[in-house]
Amino acid sequence: MIASLTEWVRRDWMCFWFGPPSPREQLALIRIGTALVLVFVLYVNTFDMTSTFHTMTAGANTPGPEGHPPFFPLEVFSWGHTVGWVWTVHTLAIIVSLMLMLGIFPRLMALLCMVFLFGYAKYNPSMVIGLDYLLLTALFYLVLSPSADVLSVYSLPPAVSELPVAGGRPRVWDTEPVGPQYSWGTFPLRLLQLHLSVMYFQSGLRRLGGDWLAGQAFWHPRIQELSPPVAPETLDMFPSMLSFFTYTMLLFELLYPVFIWNRRLRYPAFAVMVLVHLTVGVLWDVLPFAFLMMVLNVSFLPSEGLADLREGLRLALARALGRKI
Repeated sequence: MIASLTEWVRRDWMCFWFGPPSPREQLALIRIGTALVLVFVLYVNTFDMTSTFHTMTAGANTPGPEGHPPFFPLEVFSWGHTVGWVWTVHTLAIIVSLMLMLGIFPRLMALLCMVFLFGYAKYNPSMVIGLDYLLLTALFYLVLSPSADVLSVYSLPPAVSELPVAGGRPRVWDTEPVGPQYSWGTFPLRLLQLHLSVMYFQSGLRRLGGDWLAGQAFWHPRIQELSPPVAPETLDMFPSMLSFFTYTMLLFELLYPVFIWNRRLRYPAFAVMVLVHLTVGVLWDVLPFAFLMMVLNVSFLPSEGLADLREGLRLALARALGRKI
């Protein structure tokens, strides 16, 4: 009896952390979405590289508490204090982000992206915002994840589908991989799911007070400080709707861990999550942050549904091109 119970607990525990099927589609979408946000952030920073360079060179000469510059092992910008070096590192960061999006050595590219982000944060700490923390979180899980199995350059078919394969091995786009009993790819995805659950719940707890409980969060002065695309006069036209949305968002964050882990409530919770982040992204002018949060929530979508969607897109592309892929 005790041995059977122990075996049951062990089997369920291992299936929770490493259970098949491997979440290939989820990991690939998270990789692509994270890389797109990172490329956008780096592209926007390109237009302000002159002031960034002055901040970096000034920070390099600022003494620490003991009277000497503080040492940081990932100071990629401190390896050369010239405008050319700053532009070189910035260009490399964009190239590495694009390689991550394409799925070229994704774990190594995710690690290098983290190094670049640490370098930016070290020399310009005043510009570090919540999006930077979220990007580092997503990249950390991508370092652990095998995210190049699908939707990457390695899974693309050749121009001619009848091309022979060296050694007579089957083509990866024609066969489903036969993996072991447990899948390593599930482990980082489970960690991310638990991380998101705790993140939403803590965010809801922090909002239990002040303008959120009063239903006035969207009339807060910080709205005007952020200069959102929606004018405050427009917000004043819908006070009841915005108060309702304020309480909805508060309840959603507090109840997110309950709804998202329930299979029957998962899709409604996902739909509410998209609505909440899109609304906040537009009203508070934080669309990249909102998009990245939606990307990370893809980790809760079932593998079967995403695999069917990918297969449907593949067939649609095949019909459009008029050939087998």
